[in-house]
Amino acid sequence: MVNAPTPSERVEILLTGATGFLGKVVLAELLRRVPHARIWTLVRPTETQTARERFVRQVRMSPAFSGLPRGRWAQVRPLRGELSKPDLGISPGMTRLLRERLTHVIHCAASVDFDQELGAAAVSNISASLHTLALASSCEHPPVMVSVSTAYVGPHPPSGPMREELVPLADDAEATYRSIMAGEADQAALLAASGHPNTYTFTKCLAEHLMMARRGQVPLHIIRPSIISASLRYPVPGWIDSYAAFAGFVVLIGAGRLRALRAEPDNPLDIVPCDAVATRIIDAALGPAQPGDASIAYAVVGLERAPTVLECCDHIVDHFGENPIDRKPYMSYVGSDPVRFELEHLQHHVAPRTLATAWLGLLGKERTRLGVQRLFERVSYLNEAFPYFTHNAFDFRPEQPLDLPEYEAEDYITGVCQGVTKYLMGR
Repeated sequence: MVNAPTPSERVEILLTGATGFLGKVVLAELLRRVPHARIWTLVRPTETQTARERFVRQVRMSPAFSGLPRGRWAQVRPLRGELSKPDLGISPGMTRLLRERLTHVIHCAASVDFDQELGAAAVSNISASLHTLALASSCEHPPVMVSVSTAYVGPHPPSGPMREELVPLADDAEATYRSIMAGEADQAALLAASGHPNTYTFTKCLAEHLMMARRGQVPLHIIRPSIISASLRYPVPGWIDSYAAFAGFVVLIGAGRLRALRAEPDNPLDIVPCDAVATRIIDAALGPAQPGDASIAYAVVGLERAPTVLECCDHIVDHFGENPIDRKPYMSYVGSDPVRFELEHLQHHVAPRTLATAWLGLLGKERTRLGVQRLFERVSYLNEAFPYFTHNAFDFRPEQPLDLPEYEAEDYITGVCQGVTKYLMGR
């Protein structure tokens, strides 16, 4: 772990994505490790909430900050902004101040919607990153910038060790980006040419290339986390506030709603604690840097320590079997045989959904019927969006593995189950 700057050193950090799961942990760790830093958090207002109101409700009131010392919030300044706009939509006067004062930029904001249309995904994952980099480049003294990518940028499908380097693209990155933003790109053709399974991993890969090419004098560090889940230690063990990725499986398996899973049972799942990712991000930001420096680093647990899909399912079923929250959990089928899966899916998901929605419709319970429909859609989404990750083994090769002496897969999955129960289900 990199030592924090001394109180005599001025540290002013622009943080994006503070309202998100990882962003909250990064903010909490910054406040813990760099107590004298001033932290500017970019927050997009909504139709019903100002940026400050949204910051208070989604960040300050989060259990992630329950142990924060009194008065520490004075260091955090929420900023109204919009990542899709030049200068991040920040007012001209505030932009001038940031250009004079920023020493670090940490870009955590992104869209994790795998099904997003290519143009929308490009705005969220590429344009937002480039606008953040452009602001950093315009500063009087280029700040150190850390940008969060994903370990799954490639190659696709994985073959052999995956190194901390840019993944080759089929076409020129700048030309591809221009065609996407002009609405001229063929989404299916681009994904087929690159092998990426969805627009999320593709746009993250393209963003890496563009940021490296455009960084100029900005020291740029790209962090590639794998499947981020509950905290191991900080801010509190098991803390989580996102249903995305692995937590979705925990909720639906634990509640007895997901009983057939399309996956290779012995395939490893690289599930990494959010605080381990935050530590890697902050270490990169606070480490020594020279103008124009560039690096890429994984934040993963690795093949040797990652649990298999079947181990994850077994641990989830065992935990919620002993600590029930809804129906009794069990897995009828975990496998990749398409015929067998469709039969099990029909029996355990489709048929109950059809009967339940029909009966509730007859009873006039429309709200409950829609709830059942949404539940089925979540079950189907997990089996449609994640087979790429549950059928392929990713041999990530970080030059500096995460320092996680206390990480044991079985204990960690139990901690995730406990965190999901407490923080997502409120039980």
